Amino acid sequence: MKHRYSVLAASLLLTAGMAQAQDIARGGLDNFESETTEGWSHGAVSPNPPTVIPTGGNEGADDAYLENQSSGSPGPGGKHVFFNRDARWTGDYIAAGVNKIRVNVINFGPTEVVNLRLAFFGGAVRGGLPPCWVSTDAIVVPADSTWRNYSVLVDETTMTQVGGGATFEDTMRDVQEIRVLSAAAPQCQGDAFLGVSGYDDFQTTADTDLDGINDTEDNCTLQPNPPVCIGDASIDNEVDCTAATLSWGQVDSDADFYGNECDGDIAPDVDPPFLSGNCLVDFGDVGALKAAFLTNEGDANYDQEADLVYSSSIGFADVGRLKTQFLLPPGPGLGNCGCAPEPSALDPGEDFTGLELFVRGGMAFEWGAVPLINNVANLGSMEYQARLQITAGSYAFKIASEDWSLGYANVDVPTVVGDPPLNFTPQSGPGTDATITIAESGCYEFNFTANPVDPPEDPPVPAESIDVSVVGPLP
Repeated sequence: MKHRYSVLAASLLLTAGMAQAQDIARGGLDNFESETTEGWSHGAVSPNPPTVIPTGGNEGADDAYLENQSSGSPGPGGKHVFFNRDARWTGDYIAAGVNKIRVNVINFGPTEVVNLRLAFFGGAVRGGLPPCWVSTDAIVVPADSTWRNYSVLVDETTMTQVGGGATFEDTMRDVQEIRVLSAAAPQCQGDAFLGVSGYDDFQTTADTDLDGINDTEDNCTLQPNPPVCIGDASIDNEVDCTAATLSWGQVDSDADFYGNECDGDIAPDVDPPFLSGNCLVDFGDVGALKAAFLTNEGDANYDQEADLVYSSSIGFADVGRLKTQFLLPPGPGLGNCGCAPEPSALDPGEDFTGLELFVRGGMAFEWGAVPLINNVANLGSMEYQARLQITAGSYAFKIASEDWSLGYANVDVPTVVGDPPLNFTPQSGPGTDATITIAESGCYEFNFTANPVDPPEDPPVPAESIDVSVVGPLP
């Protein structure tokens, strides 16, 4: 069973039925654990509308998913197309920084492949036609009853204008409807289709540098650094890389959550609280690259950390990359340079029955919990703090434990940077996330005070609520 912490199960949209209407946001998720369709529909007259199946989703038993049937006949319900007009899926995608949607899909057949596309309606009507942009290339989902995860990049280079005259930007700044459809060619109405398919974990996210890695998982968010074969840069595909017992992924030679491509901070520095380097590309790093200059992988002086463009050799391309980063911190990426929490030796779970908490949401590791990055530190006297780098955008989030057994949020009132503390209470299940809008990318500090149960209980129980405030970006 999925964690019932938000309408976006472990990452995509906010759920339907939330206490307040919310526009599109990063980190929203529709996982159908509410056992509602969360706004996905064929329209009012369909004889076979989308329905929620309570078990059999991509995670197996007790994992709900959305089933879509289409008859292949003329009239309502005959095409493979369904839509959502809820506030959680509409609004200004560009301001929210959403340019990718992920979803798990299964095609039960009987025979036809699903030519999966996303379509967006929005902007002003021109020429009598509603503006529509649709995926240029279809994702072919075979009729083999197997769950697969797909990502759809929503970018002007990957979408085709079909209806109306609105530009891509005008449309995406005023999305009024999102459609999921099957069509052999780019169009916004869908093809007649006979079959049954399932959808689970719709999730909104972003890939700012268009390297195929979501920002919340990307160790260089502004410098493209797609996965490579680590250990042999000449291997250009994952199958051959793993066959050679090597690792396929983004290069991060010093394991500081910044990829080599954006991490010129290569000279060693062991001072805490940073994982590697001194968080500044300076003359020490120039010296480290110079010492390894013109070496190849396998040579005695080769330093993989200095192989910034990761070509298995260190040359002028690496010098050029270091030059662009000189006197700047590494990143931006997933590391904590300049944004580490205050050091503390106190038990981080002191007021939460031993459970360490994390700021978890669409802004950090796809709702993940990563020590030294988005963990919460105990400052004493029931005061707690977390700091993390956040890219501008709108997000759903919770302050929650690694195993999701404890989570706090305020569902009714958005969290606003700079406002007085807001009371968060224990929350679980669909539609129970807090929301926040980050206007400027940077380091943000989450501070909260634990409010213990009064009188204390035996055995102890976690704090009954926390008062949360957020400040930033920090200088």
